[in-house]
Formats: sequence, C-alpha cells, structure tokens
Amino acid sequence: HRFKNGENQTSRALNSIPVQRRVLLTGTPMQNDLQEFYAMVDFTNPGILGTQEEFRKNMLFPILRGREPDATESQKRKMMEIQQDMSLTVNNFILRRINTLNAQHLPPKLVQVVCCNLTEIQQNMYQHLVNSKAMQHVLDGKQVNALGSIQMLMKLCNHPRLIAEEQGKDNKKLGRRVASKTTKYTDGDEATA
Repeated sequence: HRFKNGENQTSRALNSIPVQRRVLLTGTPMQNDLQEFYAMVDFTNPGILGTQEEFRKNMLFPILRGREPDATESQKRKMMEIQQDMSLTVNNFILRRINTLNAQHLPPKLVQVVCCNLTEIQQNMYQHLVNSKAMQHVLDGKQVNALGSIQMLMKLCNHPRLIAEEQGKDNKKLGRRVASKTTKYTDGDEATA
C-alpha cells in the first residue's frame, strides 16, 4: 500500500474520487504503525477515528506513552482501554486474514527464478557506478548507510531508465537546470533525463 499518511499525493488523489464505498486490500500488517493504520482506516471510513489531530491526541500519543518501559500503571491501563475501544470500532469493518488461512484457499506458491544478462548499457552503467567515488566509500566502509547504493544497483539491474529518472528527480530537487536529452537504450526504449 502507499497510504503512509493521508497527506501524500496518492492519498489526496484517491480521496478526491467520489464513491459510495471504499475497499482497501493490504498485505502489510496494519498494526505496525498507528499513523499508517489511521490513514488506511480514514480512507475507508472517513472520520471514524476523528480528525488526524484528534487521533494523535486521543489515541496515538496515549498508546505510545503506555508502551514505554517507564510507563506508569495508569498510562498502561489507559493504553489498553484505548486499544480495546479502537479495536471494537475498527473490527466492524476490518476483515483480517492470516497467511495460514489464505493458504487453504490459494494454489501452492510457485517461485521461479529467471536470470537475465545485463544489456551492454547496463553493464557500462554498472561498472561506472561500482567504480565511482561514492561506491568506493561504501566498499571501504567509510559510508555507514550502504542501502542507497545497493538500491541504485538494483534499479539499474531492473532497467537503466530507473536510474535516469532518479537522477532527473535529484537534479530538480537541487534546483539545477538539466538540458533535456533523449537516451536510446538497447531495448528500443527512450527516456528523457
């Protein structure tokens, strides 16, 4: 799902569609993040948990306080009451199925691994990225967070356009003017960077 909050573009666009009913399917455990939970509940049943500010004040903050290791018995009791009240409300419209139950109604999972060679341009870009100064910092252990570099290589392996689009977004964020140019990829696709 992409309902991290009710304020992102996706949420606003979907909320603007006039419909009588809304259904939301997600494979993400909804209880992991209460603000995401609120966004999903509010999408399907607007206002049932109050406004976002009311939810934070009356539910989110007391629940988070009650979960703290140094929470008082009063705070823990209040957390439990709020969680029970919220469960009673949302259980009227949330249908929850766990994997073991779903597995009884689905065909067996089939995993296929398909190996594809990189195109010539992907190989060149891969070598350029691996030999870059930023990647050398990752390999030398000078950069603590290597996730961004790994994601960049994964995107490149999927399609070079993903890298070109990301670089275009980065340039826009930085306020740089980038001359529009078309890059021809070996598979016949064209992308504007």
